[in-house]
Amino acid sequence: MNEKPQIDPLREAQKELTKMLEAIHNICKEHNIPYWLDGGSLIGCIRHSGFIPWDDDIDIGMMREDYNRFNKIIKQYLPSPYKVESYELNIHGKHNWTKIMYMDNFVWDNKETEEISQGVSIDVFPFDFAPEMGEPSKAGKTVHKFAKLLYLPNPTTFNHRLARVINKAQLQNIYARFNKKTPFVTYGVETAFYGSAHYKVADILPVKEGLFEGHMFNIPNNYDQYLRLYYGDYMKIPEESERVQHTSNLRMIKTNE
Repeated sequence: MNEKPQIDPLREAQKELTKMLEAIHNICKEHNIPYWLDGGSLIGCIRHSGFIPWDDDIDIGMMREDYNRFNKIIKQYLPSPYKVESYELNIHGKHNWTKIMYMDNFVWDNKETEEISQGVSIDVFPFDFAPEMGEPSKAGKTVHKFAKLLYLPNPTTFNHRLARVINKAQLQNIYARFNKKTPFVTYGVETAFYGSAHYKVADILPVKEGLFEGHMFNIPNNYDQYLRLYYGDYMKIPEESERVQHTSNLRMIKTNE
């Protein structure tokens, strides 16, 4: 009697994330919203033609103006069962950037909260114009200090309550309205990565396509320069001890067996 092949929850999550990315890609294409694979997802695209084998989420980037347009339409066009993270519906607290979530079939142990979290997600990061190199502007650093405060589901301190107010005030959009256009961008002022690297806009746009899990998705125009700026030799496989997942003990609620 043949045994059924063992189901790998991580691989199943990667398959679902790919479907989610395909839905986002189609919406962006239909509405002329440029995006690009970012971070580990971009490394996976170039190095593995898909996911980094131990990766369990997807990162994409958008220019602030495109990001705001995306946020205005995504709830209307996003197909079920995918959802946009909100204050009421989230994996482990509302994030300051946009998350597209699949909540139906995966749970994992959250080491930060010491609770069980549900769902896998795609992070959509905004990018803001920045000075050529070096430190962010004084205005940017000031806004970042407050805009990065995380919104928590159950506020217990003054800072937690302050974060709720600041998140709803959308300081990042006020900042972006007065932020001058330059040839460089960095991660959005509300993200933890703000100022960590300054990319040339010309290395990102116009985007081109790269192979990821059998599909063609958008990547930066000069992806090599883009990746080397932040990661250095991104083609080198990390030591096993450095291969870290976002989720711990990822498992499936149902396996369709």
